[in-house]
Amino acid sequence: MDAHDGKVIQWETGGPYYWYGMEYGNVTEGKSGCSQEHRDAAGFRSDHNVSVWQSSDLVSWELAERETIAIADRPLGIYFRPKVVYHATSKTFVM
Repeated sequence: MDAHDGKVIQWETGGPYYWYGMEYGNVTEGKSGCSQEHRDAAGFRSDHNVSVWQSSDLVSWELAERETIAIADRPLGIYFRPKVVYHATSKTFVM
């Protein structure tokens, strides 16, 4: 599971849990295919996905959506700790 700097939340009692987090990609020390430069800058890059994971029991998780906000569609910057809140006027959840 690749979800960092995020939050776990359950929107409805008895409903699934969601984990919103930054997906850093292949930055684990020693893994093949991950350059030293990438590892050194893991949390300070502008090309991480904001991903959502889902679980019914907080033990088993599955990827619900890999790129919730497309990198090309968001302002350039370092994204950290994605947040989702309920917008009462529009009755939608907003990231």
